[in-house]
Amino acid sequence: MKIRVPFEVREALVTVCGRSFHYKDLFRDFLISSDVPAHVYDRYSEESKFKIARHILGELDSMGDEGYRIQRRIITNLCNLRKLPDENAPDRNAAVAALQKLKQLALDQKLVVEQEQDAKQERIREARRKQEAIAARASKTQQLRERFLQLSLSDDAPQSRGYSLEQIL
Repeated sequence: MKIRVPFEVREALVTVCGRSFHYKDLFRDFLISSDVPAHVYDRYSEESKFKIARHILGELDSMGDEGYRIQRRIITNLCNLRKLPDENAPDRNAAVAALQKLKQLALDQKLVVEQEQDAKQERIREARRKQEAIAARASKTQQLRERFLQLSLSDDAPQSRGYSLEQIL
């Protein structure tokens, strides 16, 4: 079970959301690209960006592990930004400061590292799936090879062996 995002990180996240975006459409697009369900955002779209962020975090809390994963994805996506997500932010200095604070808190709380570890675990699972597929293919190839050898050594009529070979192919 994943742990809820700490309060100070949540507050920093709300501040970044409120200060770093000028247009709500861009804010909505960013959240949806971070896996926030569109209907969750749309439910609060008439509120201020600060309130939207608080409501969305509350909704994500009620979703359990999946909601906590989405919260971490939002944080990670914000921390991966090299510049402000919206160049039209009203107070650029306050937005940059809020983003830097969020990045520092996320690093201190190891929230970004956890996301990287989740990605690493997913790559490991994918490699295992590929290995299993390769092993299954090798097993099937070996079975076909054995069947072919049986046919080549059998005393059946050539035409019968030919039909059996067609089944193998």
